[in-house]
Amino acid sequence: MTELLLIRHGLPTRVNVDNGYADPDLDPRGHAQSELLGEYLRSEPISTIYVSSMRRAQQTAAPLARKLGITPIIEPAVTENDTRAAHYIPAEELKAAGDPRWRDGLSATDWPEYYEPLETFHERVVTGIDAMIARHPKDVVAVFCHSGVIARYTAAMLKLPWEQTGFFYPLYTSITRVVGGDTGRMIVTVNETPHLRDTGLPTGSLF
Repeated sequence: MTELLLIRHGLPTRVNVDNGYADPDLDPRGHAQSELLGEYLRSEPISTIYVSSMRRAQQTAAPLARKLGITPIIEPAVTENDTRAAHYIPAEELKAAGDPRWRDGLSATDWPEYYEPLETFHERVVTGIDAMIARHPKDVVAVFCHSGVIARYTAAMLKLPWEQTGFFYPLYTSITRVVGGDTGRMIVTVNETPHLRDTGLPTGSLF
């Protein structure tokens, strides 16, 4: 059986660009979250680290990769669906300000100019993560990605329709553990964040 650790990135900076697409770096607090995560996971028997093509995921993976001496592999299949967006505003900031865009950002239905279509995104994520499981039949693999990616794969495992959104929101640097193999898939844990407990660092909770 493969054990996958699906890990959301740390807190990013808020970004608005006039030309091109937003690909924010981590906020200093996001770097702090990532260092704590790396220390928390350093004793796990992780053999491979995958990262999305976005900076926030790659920077979150860096402390653990450094501690384990592993070079991360960029995997486009686990990149978020907002690669065409000219802005990145953390959803919890939008919600706190009463801005309805926090829900649009989760569902992506009202932002077609920014977001990959949800059905296509869902298929990309599920196909890509299933391929990882097939490539690493007996390994522990860390996948540094995004809330939408983790939610899509979790939805597939729960046999929810691809249209289903808003049922689960991964926290910053949270770990969702999945095991999989020829006989199927199983969710082991969801939204692990013990490394953030009592630190005063934000979790990104929307509830």
